[in-house]
Amino acid sequence: MGLQDAYRDITVSTTKINGETVGVVEYYHDVHKRGYTETTQHIVYVFEGTLNRYHLDFAALDGQFEDLRDLFEEMAELFVYLKVLPY
Repeated sequence: MGLQDAYRDITVSTTKINGETVGVVEYYHDVHKRGYTETTQHIVYVFEGTLNRYHLDFAALDGQFEDLRDLFEEMAELFVYLKVLPY
């Protein structure tokens, strides 16, 4: 991701969601459209399951993202995924 010009200001961290450690990646993505640049800000929550990793990617236009950050976190807290095999 960091090798592509369209992605910038990439940060990686972890947080606790419902008692589980979850990876968090935040970045800006620029798309050039007909003479202007549209910038979106993204946050990706990475949940580690037994068989897979699950990525929740939330995005909003730059300038609107911070108003939605709490909503994105609430939605991530509601995410249910396979943590262990049922057998």
